[in-house]
Amino acid sequence: MMQMTKNTTYWICQFAGWTAYCLNDLVIHSGRFGYSNGLLINAAITIVLGISVTHIYRHIIKKYGWLDLSWSQLVPKIVSCVLLMAIIMVKFFILLDFYTVPDIQQHITPSSIIFFIINWGKLLLLWSGIYLLFQYFERSRKFANNQF
Repeated sequence: MMQMTKNTTYWICQFAGWTAYCLNDLVIHSGRFGYSNGLLINAAITIVLGISVTHIYRHIIKKYGWLDLSWSQLVPKIVSCVLLMAIIMVKFFILLDFYTVPDIQQHITPSSIIFFIINWGKLLLLWSGIYLLFQYFERSRKFANNQF
């Protein structure tokens, strides 16, 4: 049996995770607003944008050596990036929704925008936690193997 590389595992997890999130979101929004092709377009774009934004984020983590930082140095960077990514996602999808799901316009208020940012922030913080924990477990495993 062929063993998957870490890179292959990463891409499978990216695609599976974002697809699962979008399918769940599609079901919820279809129940609330009724199914439309616009919702399906949003789901497909969310998969692509979610993978793209988090992949760029992963690149930043690796490029600037964030995995080598202490938790007190790492946490503010993670929180800042998660907030920035959440705002980017919300801005993009509010604009997209005006074209793909016109009925949603009446639900866009300042308080809903804050709610959307918090929800995207939770999702992106979860992504960060999973990614960072995986990286730390990998490093621990490598360190333990090198000890023997």
